[in-house]
Amino acid sequence: FEWESCDITFKDTILFSNQERHTTVMLLHLPFNAPKFILHNKNSLTTTTKQGVEYRPVSFMHNQDFDHQFYVTGESPEHLLDFLDESILDFLLKNPDYKVESNGSTILMFKDMRFATPSSVSRRHEFSQEFIGYLMAAWKKQPLDLKTLL
Repeated sequence: FEWESCDITFKDTILFSNQERHTTVMLLHLPFNAPKFILHNKNSLTTTTKQGVEYRPVSFMHNQDFDHQFYVTGESPEHLLDFLDESILDFLLKNPDYKVESNGSTILMFKDMRFATPSSVSRRHEFSQEFIGYLMAAWKKQPLDLKTLL
């Protein structure tokens, strides 16, 4: 898979604050189509890059620890529940500080609302390498959907 890391600056217009924010993001370009979703720790104050997107809340009732700690929305909750298997949920529970968004072909991840230090970028790269391993395993378990291939 291909990945890139970049620093971004943006205006946070939530609640009319119009505050300038800075962060370092990791982009993982997926070799497959994944469900579209936004996932973040319920205790974080991070914003989303997907403003105006109509995603529905997803509840992971089969994993109460995950459901209690994370807020997840997605375009197709039923596909997301199939895709985010127990190994991914457990991995994210061990790494609760990352915000993860998927547009279907790319995963965007960030941690803090500040630029990352070189050592932090290295840790994010290690996280993303392990995370993509779990994503690839989950993708391989998915049934083949011929409608999306045609």
